[in-house]
Amino acid sequence: MNYNPSDETSLTANYGVTKTLPATSYFQRVNNISNPISTQLQEFYFQAAHNWNESFTTIAAFGYNEELSTNTKNITPIIENKFYFDDINTIKIVIEHQQTENLTTSEKYYDDVIAIEYLRSPIFNVSLVTEMQTKEPEEGKIVRKLWSFIQFGYKLSNHSDISLLIGSRQAGNICIGGICRFEPAFQGVELKLLTRL
Repeated sequence: MNYNPSDETSLTANYGVTKTLPATSYFQRVNNISNPISTQLQEFYFQAAHNWNESFTTIAAFGYNEELSTNTKNITPIIENKFYFDDINTIKIVIEHQQTENLTTSEKYYDDVIAIEYLRSPIFNVSLVTEMQTKEPEEGKIVRKLWSFIQFGYKLSNHSDISLLIGSRQAGNICIGGICRFEPAFQGVELKLLTRL
C-alpha cells in the first residue's frame, strides 16, 4: 500500500505471509505425508520518506517478521539520511537496529549497524561501516562482538567495478554503493574486481 500525503512525503506499507500447502495438496499426497498448514514466514514493513528540501532526505523504516525455519522473531527500525551537495556528491548515513528473539530458547540479542557513505556518482564511493552484536547466551553473561571496515569502490567502466575493503565484517547481506550481495565473514584486506557481461 502506498500513500503520498504531499509532494515531499511518501508512505509505504507491506504485509506478507507464507504458509505450507494443506494435507490435501498434490505435494503432500505424493510424498505420503499429512502435515497441518503452518505459517512459514510472516512479515510487516512500513516506510516513510520525506524530502526536507532539495539537499536533504530522510527515510524511516520499521520491519517485523517471524520465521518458522529459525523459529525467530525480529523487530528492525532503520533511519537513513541523505545529504545531496550537488548532482554528483552525496553523503548517506544509515542507522539500523535489529532485536531478535529465539522462540525455542527464549534467547534475545540485537545487532546495531552504523554506516556512513560518500558517493561521487557514478564513479567513486567510500564507506565506513561498524556493526555490534550483543547476545546473552546465559542469564547475566553478555557477549559483544564488533566488526568495522572501510571500503573504497571505483567504477572502471559500464561493466567493471573494483573495491578495496580494510577491516572485518560479519557474514551476511552487505549493501554499498547501490549494490547488495551476500558476503562471507572476513578480516584483513580484500581487493575485489567485479565484471558483468
